Amino acid sequence: MLVIGAGVVGMACALTLQRRGRAVWVADPQAPGAGCSFGNAGVIATDHVLPLARLDVLRRVPRMLLDADGPLYLKAARVPGLLPWFARFALAARPGRVAAGTRAIADLTGRALPAWQRLLGNDGARLLKRQGMYTAYRSARAFDADAAERELAAGFGVPWEALDGDALRIREPALGAGLERAVYYPDVAHVTDPQGVVRHLADAFAQAGGRLIEAAVTGLDATADGVRARTDAGPIAAGHLVIAAGLGSRGLCRRLGVRVPLAAEMGYHVTVAGAQQRLGAPVAVADGGFIVTPMGDHLRAAGTVEFARREGPPAWHRADALWRQASALFREPLPAATGRWRGSRPTLPDFLPAIGPLPGQPRVLAAFGHQHIGLTTAAVTAELVAALLAGERPELDPAPYQPGRF
Repeated sequence: MLVIGAGVVGMACALTLQRRGRAVWVADPQAPGAGCSFGNAGVIATDHVLPLARLDVLRRVPRMLLDADGPLYLKAARVPGLLPWFARFALAARPGRVAAGTRAIADLTGRALPAWQRLLGNDGARLLKRQGMYTAYRSARAFDADAAERELAAGFGVPWEALDGDALRIREPALGAGLERAVYYPDVAHVTDPQGVVRHLADAFAQAGGRLIEAAVTGLDATADGVRARTDAGPIAAGHLVIAAGLGSRGLCRRLGVRVPLAAEMGYHVTVAGAQQRLGAPVAVADGGFIVTPMGDHLRAAGTVEFARREGPPAWHRADALWRQASALFREPLPAATGRWRGSRPTLPDFLPAIGPLPGQPRVLAAFGHQHIGLTTAAVTAELVAALLAGERPELDPAPYQPGRF
C-alpha cells in the first residue's frame, strides 16, 4: 500500500490503513506536515457546513476585490487560466447543488471530532483543545445577515449560542470594543501545533513499522494487478495507491490519465510570539474573513483567499493585512509579527473533497481537495478511504465525493 502525501490527510490515511492490517509506505518530498498542513488555523471546524460555492458569495466578489484588506485577492493576469474553474464554481453555486453540497460537508464535519478522537486515542486529550470557538462580528448587520446560515447549521446538529459584544468581552477580556456580536460554538476544538499533530501521526506510523520516504514521485503506472511508482529514492510497487498530495494531486492524477480541476487557493498566516495568553479560544471574524487562534507560545492569525491555477510568488501584503486586522481586535495592540507563511489549499470548484477510486483506476483512491477543512476532516476521510479499500459499506455515503464527478 502506498500513500503519496505526508500532510495531515495523507498521514491520517496511512496510520488508519496500517492499523487495519496493511503494510504501508508514505512518499513525500517534504517532511510530514511541512506543506499546507503546517500553516492552517488549527481548528477542527465542526461548525462548518456550507460550501463556498454559493450565489451569495458570488454577489460579494466585486466588493471583496475592491477592499485592499479584504478576504479575497486575485491578480488580473491569473483570470484567463482560471475561467474554466470559475465556470464550474458557478454551476456548483446553483441552489440544488448547494443543498447537496451542504449535506455532504455536514456529513464530514459532523463526524470529524469523534474520528479524530478514535485516531489519536489517549493522546487526544493532550493534542485536542475542547474550548469551543467564537465567530465575531464587527457589525450587527453582518451578524443578522448570517442568521440563516446559523439556523441551517443548527438543523445539522451544530449547537451555538449568540452573544452581544459585552458578553463576548466578559469571556475573552483581551478583546476590544470593535466587536458588536458573536456566536459561540461549543463543539469546535483546536490544536496548538498543526504540524506537531502530523508529526505525532507520522511517529506512531513509523513506530508501528510504516515506511516514510522523503522523495518526489516522478512517475506512476497502474494495472489491474497493482501500482508502480517511480520516486527519487527508487521504485515502489504496491497493491493500491492513495493520492493525498494536496495541490500536487492534480499532476499525479494526470499521469494516470485522469484530469481533476484543482485550483490553488492560497492563504496566509502571521504569528505573534508571547501573545497567546490573550485568548482562551479561537476567534473568527466573519465580516473580516480571518481567524486568530492561540497556539503554544504564540497567536496565529490566518485567512485570506488568493486563487491561482498553481502557486505563484507570495503577496506578502496579504499577511501584513492579517496582522493589522488581528491587532485591531484587542484592547491593546499586538506586538510586531514574528513570522509569516503562505500555503496553497487544494480546492475543487464545488468545495467538496475528492475521496474514492479514480475513474478507470480501481486500485487508486483519491483523498485530496479538502480546501479549508483538511485538518478538520482528515481523520474521517481516512476512515472512509479504509472502508472503501476493504470493500465495506461505509457509514458515510461516498457518492458526493467521488473524484469522477466533474
